[in-house]
Amino acid sequence: MLTMFLTASIVVVARALGDRTLQLLRCRFSSTIESFIFSTMTGLALIGHLVFLMGLGHLLSPLVLRGIFAVGLTLALFPLVRNGKQAWQQLPKIWPLTKPAIFGGTLLLIVIMALASVWIATYAPPISTDELSHHLAIPKAYLREHHIAYRPFHVFIALTSLMEMLYALGLALEGAGLTKQLHMVLGLLACVATSVLAKRFVPHPWHRLAGLFLLLTPGFNNQL
Repeated sequence: MLTMFLTASIVVVARALGDRTLQLLRCRFSSTIESFIFSTMTGLALIGHLVFLMGLGHLLSPLVLRGIFAVGLTLALFPLVRNGKQAWQQLPKIWPLTKPAIFGGTLLLIVIMALASVWIATYAPPISTDELSHHLAIPKAYLREHHIAYRPFHVFIALTSLMEMLYALGLALEGAGLTKQLHMVLGLLACVATSVLAKRFVPHPWHRLAGLFLLLTPGFNNQL
């Protein structure tokens, strides 16, 4: 339960941060769900860059990350509580799948089964070579040393590390389980974004199948 709470909390902070940033850039979206997707993804990218800057400044310690995250969550919750009633009223316009009910119910069942399998997999311990040698090993080393250190003999150190910065936050707040759920959230946002994009080209309600096809694609699903 703690892992799920922290995952939801990071999404809330990312959504608030991304939404404010896109408002300053005067970005406009055609729907609430489209705004949510791009705001959350933008916010997660900004959080990753913030953790990176903290690493350059020798501030990358679990205690500092937890403190900054607590402040960010508090600030993000204020507008959420204030606008909670309005957001709740908008949910029925966002969430219904399709009509007729049989098609929508079948689609919903498939989505639930796919999401359940992905969610359960996030609680498995890290055992893959990528996780143990790169994705989690490098952020752990950064947190241990409180800064981003150069490692000339680590073959993966020169790769782009934006996701590893988010993993560093996850490791500081809870552990490997949170990093997996953050990875899952990004994959699910990509699926929803695919459906939103398909809406411009495919008649309603068939555009929603685009995101479902992506979610069920083995090469994509087994990476969540």
